[in-house]
Amino acid sequence: IILRASKQNNLPNFLRRYPSGQTVLQLICRMHPPLDVVRILNEKVPSLVHLIDNHKRSILHDAVQSGASPQVIDYLLKVNKDAAMQTDSEGKSPLHLAFNESNEYWCDTGNDAGDIIIGPILSVIEMLCNAAPSMITLEDKTGLSPLERAIRIKSSYKIIKLMQRKSMAEWKRLEKMHKSDNFIVNADDESKKSLKGSTYTLS
Repeated sequence: IILRASKQNNLPNFLRRYPSGQTVLQLICRMHPPLDVVRILNEKVPSLVHLIDNHKRSILHDAVQSGASPQVIDYLLKVNKDAAMQTDSEGKSPLHLAFNESNEYWCDTGNDAGDIIIGPILSVIEMLCNAAPSMITLEDKTGLSPLERAIRIKSSYKIIKLMQRKSMAEWKRLEKMHKSDNFIVNADDESKKSLKGSTYTLS
């Protein structure tokens, strides 16, 4: 239906916002959609992937929480990488929502056989960590970070090690940046006397 409507340029219903602020594309991303459906809707209405609902959730939030395929997640990140850093009204980023404590967190593998497995999927976690490594240790309003949530639900060793490695690499990058940005102000002799020992950080 969606593909037929898009070919006929008949997309008025896909532009509507529900009382919750959600768009049709957000709802579609909750249902393990084929990549073609998501791509066609985005190409017709590019603004959809940048919208957030009344709970400050992006389409990426819904896609990750509902176990969308790695292909869909990869596409959403390519068209709006900043969504990986968006936190909702509960302080949760999409990475937080990848670690669902429900036993029914079924994820679309995206393979040709259409297999569905209990998530999270390693490749999806890696994409989210690469897009926003600072989110790995960001605590939500309950005081839990994605890494802590991963440990709490006993995620695989590979996932936890991946997150630790990405987090450490980001920490080292920021530390290096901070050191390179610190400098002693190059002033005249009198200024140097008054500013001796002072360090300024470039914003």
